[in-house]
Amino acid sequence: MKRNGYLDAYRGFSLVSMLFFHGYYDLVFIFSLWPNYLGEEFLFFWQQTIVLSFIFISGSAVNYTKHLARHGLELNFLGLLITAITYFVIPRELIIFGVLNFLGTAILLTALLKYIWGEKELSSAQRTVLFVLCLAGFVLTEGLPSGYIGLYGFKLVTVSQMFSQMGTFLLGLPTVGISSADYVPMLPHIFVFWLGILLWPKGQSEQYEYKGFTCLQLLGRHSLGFYLCHQIVLYGVLWCYVNLVK
Repeated sequence: MKRNGYLDAYRGFSLVSMLFFHGYYDLVFIFSLWPNYLGEEFLFFWQQTIVLSFIFISGSAVNYTKHLARHGLELNFLGLLITAITYFVIPRELIIFGVLNFLGTAILLTALLKYIWGEKELSSAQRTVLFVLCLAGFVLTEGLPSGYIGLYGFKLVTVSQMFSQMGTFLLGLPTVGISSADYVPMLPHIFVFWLGILLWPKGQSEQYEYKGFTCLQLLGRHSLGFYLCHQIVLYGVLWCYVNLVK
């Protein structure tokens, strides 16, 4: 697969942001070493910039990926592995359908749609219509998991939390009785994933050679390994500090 330097650098920057976010989260909420200086609203905004960036980048990377179905299955397997690890090791931080399971499922769904559509290229008009639909879909469903139609607290319609099934939880419908420390449901995030595909078509940026921060580019090329290892390292270091040093 040919790499896109801009995507790798963007992904690398998001990984650095994620590292600092999880480090702060562990210090404040898991090990209680610091008070929450930043506040809940800022942390939510920071977390959203990281998650939405990863989803958008992953959607864009679909344009450069050949074996979509295999990649989707691999990400789902790793996501389920993280669920099992958190269930047995840190049950109060249980992760159900986190970012890896979302990305794996989004890639599998996109692979199916690509198979149905065939080898035809989208026209400019089709791409524009799909862009508007995806943008509207995100705006209308961003608050759906929290029980309303609307965007970041702006409520158009309140939706009753009448569901209690795992399927509705994964889809993003307001569901009671199930929670997750890292929750990335299909709605509204699938629309951000598809916006990444639509807004970063393969031929648009290949003519430019990336000459920016090569360290970010290198980090972005190994994003999956970094994602899987960084929290283990952070947790291990802080656990050793709390139990062996402090």
